[in-house]
Amino acid sequence: MPWRGKIGLGLALVLSAPAVASAQYPPTVSTNPTFSTNPTLSVADGLTGTDASDISLPPLVTVPWIAPAPVGDVRSVFEDPLVPTESTPVPTLLAQPRPSEPKLGPYPVDQVKFLQNALLPADSRLKIYGWLETEYTYRSTGPGRTTVAPVMDRFGNEFLLRQLALRIERPLNPNDWSWGFNMQPYAGSDPAFLNPIRGAIIDHPNPRFGFDFSDLNLTAHLPILTEGGVDLKAGRQTTVIGSQAAQAPWRIFASSDYQWYIAQEGRYTGVSGTWHVHPQLDLHYGLEMGWGTFFENLSVAPTHIAQVNYWLQEDKRTKFTATLLTGPERPHYSGNTTVVELRVTQNWNRHLTQIVQSHIGYSDGNIFGPLAPKEHFGGLWNIFSYHVDPLWDVNFRTEWYDDVNGGGYPGGFGPLIGPNNYYEVTLGLDHHPTKWLQIRPEIRGDFADRNPAFGAVDRPGSLRREQLTLALEMLIKF
Repeated sequence: MPWRGKIGLGLALVLSAPAVASAQYPPTVSTNPTFSTNPTLSVADGLTGTDASDISLPPLVTVPWIAPAPVGDVRSVFEDPLVPTESTPVPTLLAQPRPSEPKLGPYPVDQVKFLQNALLPADSRLKIYGWLETEYTYRSTGPGRTTVAPVMDRFGNEFLLRQLALRIERPLNPNDWSWGFNMQPYAGSDPAFLNPIRGAIIDHPNPRFGFDFSDLNLTAHLPILTEGGVDLKAGRQTTVIGSQAAQAPWRIFASSDYQWYIAQEGRYTGVSGTWHVHPQLDLHYGLEMGWGTFFENLSVAPTHIAQVNYWLQEDKRTKFTATLLTGPERPHYSGNTTVVELRVTQNWNRHLTQIVQSHIGYSDGNIFGPLAPKEHFGGLWNIFSYHVDPLWDVNFRTEWYDDVNGGGYPGGFGPLIGPNNYYEVTLGLDHHPTKWLQIRPEIRGDFADRNPAFGAVDRPGSLRREQLTLALEMLIKF
């Protein structure tokens, strides 16, 4: 059977899963769900938060331990108020189990409290925690830095220290006037990949080890306008677009999707606000000093981002998200990039969460300059996250992404590769035997339909149209 036929058959089987799962596990969502104050946005809104500092991710799960991060924090497991954040992550909503039911999903990193208990008094308003992420990746196209995907694990046949992070927060009081902050320095191969294009602490880091601040911002809660009030944030923060986070605790896969890679701005320096209009409606607006900046301004900034989050039910089982991002990306060039995001997060029951996300956009801000082709792009992905039992999760992602013109980032991979339709299928497991450890093996297949795209940067003549990746990731939380 041709590989396209196999993908079609696989999608048909996957799309039938929600009905089967719902029949086996009727909804048991709590009427009193809890929310995470995590700065990260989720994997997809219900799985994880996006990095609060990144949120590209919030955070996707409907399970007891995974909760959404506040909007403006982090994309990102499911990278809003999930705003896994590079997504600064967005908060993820997880359903709490009944007293007789076991808790499902990984233990939240900010609840492990090894550092918290060792360094701070029990009544402290501060939170301190961190994590270590390592990974070994095998790639069928051989060793070296990959040309296209996957990222951020972009070196084949190699062991990497991806993230060593420390996060210090002063959470807001959502019921009164309050102020807070988020600070997250981190080192490893991921911050080297995410290095700011302006104002970087290290201008040209070693691609296998860099240093950066994912988040460095001040926050405030104003109990005005409505009962939910308004949350403000100023400084380095993670975007709210996208449900997958860049930070390891708030995503569910080792690898990232195409939309996250080339259609989202990730972290930025700027100001943002979230108005909690109603328990089921949040409005978010941010003013960015350009894409990927660290306390510096692109000469033609600002960029604007606006988002609406609406939960269909009071118990927040179904969430609709719409985002508009528009503004310049390349320094000293006024060409705009506009991205529209539509996303649905569905918690079918306490075991199964589904996220469907689409990005479409147009970029006049090609990084190869004003004479390079304009870039049209669009994509669609679907994620299922299933909590098998208290120790195991199974995560499945299918994606299509259309690099229409072969223009440069944002939106495309550039004229050296050219236009392509990209397809990827990823199956991942999450084993969490203790509250401080997650082991996440992953198998991923990538396919391009027109031009060879996969392989090492230093071997362009050996590029292929398909690629197999096997990864084993370990996440230690403290």
